[in-house]
Parts: sequence; structure tokens; C-alpha cells
Amino acid sequence: MASKIQSDIFGYSFPGLSWLFQRISAVIVLGLLLFHAHFILQKFIASGTITYNDMLTILSKPVNKAIELCLFFFGTLHGINGLWSIINIFFRDTVVKKLLIKPIIVSGILFLCFISICILSL
Repeated sequence: MASKIQSDIFGYSFPGLSWLFQRISAVIVLGLLLFHAHFILQKFIASGTITYNDMLTILSKPVNKAIELCLFFFGTLHGINGLWSIINIFFRDTVVKKLLIKPIIVSGILFLCFISICILSL
């Protein structure tokens, strides 16, 4: 009984929450990608070409920086959650599972830090 309580969060099991988060994050990432593509396509259709300076102008606005940060944040979490699900399927209760999760989490955190620094420095 105690293991059932520890594996459940508010009545949902961790695999269930993982599945739900994967679907929600996919919708969020898709929405942010469409919003991001809107700016690029709008600029491309209006002028016919996109230059690096045009992209810097678009990305220098705080709202667009926030959108980019959210896009990379949710995209990275979506990817890490997907990798974690695959690892759980193929390496259930093994040492490989324990060895793989730490590098995945650390690389995701480092990626988010690097991308955040790059976007905020624009």
C-alpha cells in the first residue's frame, strides 16, 4: 500500500502524468512554433528576403525573446520527457536506466542555460 501512495501524485501515476505532460507540451510547442513562424513568414512575404539584421530586429523585442525562451524551454522539456519515456520502455529497472538519466538531465539543463544566455544577449 505504501508503494502505491509513493508512486501516485494526486491520484495519477507518474507514467500517466508523463503522458499527459507530453501531450500538453506538444500543443504548447506547436503553438509557439506557429507564432514564431508567423514573424519569419510575415517578414519574408513583406520584403522577399530575410537578413540577419532583420532577424536581430525581430528577436530584440522583449515579447519575442519571451516567446523564444518559452519555445526552447518547453521543447527541451518535451524532448527530455520523450527520451525518459523511451528509456523506461526499453531499460525498465536496470542499471542502464540509472546511468542514462543523469546525462540527459544535465545536458538538458546546460542546453537551456546556453540558449537562455544567447537569447537574452540579443
